[in-house]
Amino acid sequence: MSSGYTSVVNTSLNGGYDLSFDLPVLSTGEFVAIQSNVSINESDLVGSIIKLSKTDDGMCAEAITAGGITIDRTQLDWGQPYCARITFHDCFCTIQLDDQWFWTFGFAFIKYPVDADIKTRAGSIILSMFGTEGKTVTNIEITELYDWREAIWIDMETTSMNAISSVVQERPVEIIGKSTGEIVFYYTPDLDSTVVQDVEFVRDDELDDEDNSGLASDAIVYYLWQTVTNSRVVAQEYGFITRVFRMPNLTSGAKKATQVAIRKAYQSTKRHSSILRFYPQVEVGDVVGLKYDLPGTGESIRKEVIVESLISSIGPQVGLQITGRERL
Repeated sequence: MSSGYTSVVNTSLNGGYDLSFDLPVLSTGEFVAIQSNVSINESDLVGSIIKLSKTDDGMCAEAITAGGITIDRTQLDWGQPYCARITFHDCFCTIQLDDQWFWTFGFAFIKYPVDADIKTRAGSIILSMFGTEGKTVTNIEITELYDWREAIWIDMETTSMNAISSVVQERPVEIIGKSTGEIVFYYTPDLDSTVVQDVEFVRDDELDDEDNSGLASDAIVYYLWQTVTNSRVVAQEYGFITRVFRMPNLTSGAKKATQVAIRKAYQSTKRHSSILRFYPQVEVGDVVGLKYDLPGTGESIRKEVIVESLISSIGPQVGLQITGRERL
C-alpha cells in the first residue's frame, strides 16, 4: 500500500457498505484509510475517509471529508489490532477491531450515491484504500447483505431454514445447492466478481422475449417507512411502469431489495434454453458465456446466461441442457 489510492471495488451498493479486512502491524504514526463517495458533510459532497491510525496510547479513528476536514475523532486504549470492520448504516459508521466494537460515528448529514443503475451500476458506492508506504492490507471482504439490524430473535425450536428466513425476510435471495453438498445464498449472484465460463459447441439456443410482472420503472416501496426508486433502463425500453413493493418486515435495505428484484425481473425478460456439449463443471448459479456462429451469415454471437436449471444427458446424445436468464 502507498500514500496513493488503491481501488478496491466499484460495488453495486448504494445505501451503505460493510467492509472487513486484515490489518498489517502498525507502528506509532502509521495508518490505513478507506475512502468512499459517501458524503458526511453538506459542504463537501465528493466523499469521505475513515482513517485508522496507531498512537502511543492506543488506536485512533477519524471521520474526514474528502477535502480533509475532520468531522469526528476518537482515541481509545487499544493493543495492536489484527482485523477491522467498517460498516456504514443509515447515518452512522461503526468500526470494529478484532471482532469487538471500537466506536460508532453519528453524522448530522450523510448522502449516499444515487440509485445504482441496474445495467451499468453507475451511481453505486466506490471504495478505495490508502495508507502508510509499504503496509499491506489482506483478506478484503465486502458483504453482499450489508443491512444493519440491532438483533435477530430466534427461539430454541426454530429450524435452520426458518432461522435463515428470519434473516432474509422479503429480500429476493437465491438459495442454490452445489455439487459439493453446500448450500449457497446469493443476493446479487451476477456481480463482476462472478467467473464467466465460456462454452463453445452450442448445439441449440432458443431466446424467448417474455413480459415480466415484476418490471418497474418507478417503484413505491413500503417497509417500516416509505421510499421510492426508479430505473431509467426499464423506462427507456418498456415505458413508464409504476409498481408497489410491500416489505413490511424490513427495517432497512428495502430500496436495495427492490432494486435487486427489478434487476432480476429485467434479466428474466430474455430467457435462454440452450443445448451444449457436456460440461460437468457447470452448476446452477454459474454465469455461462454462450459462443456460436449464426448459420448462413456467420455472425459471431456471445451471450452471458445465469444458469437457473440444468439437465445432463448421457446416451446416444450426450449433452447439457441449461435454462436461465440473460445477464444484462
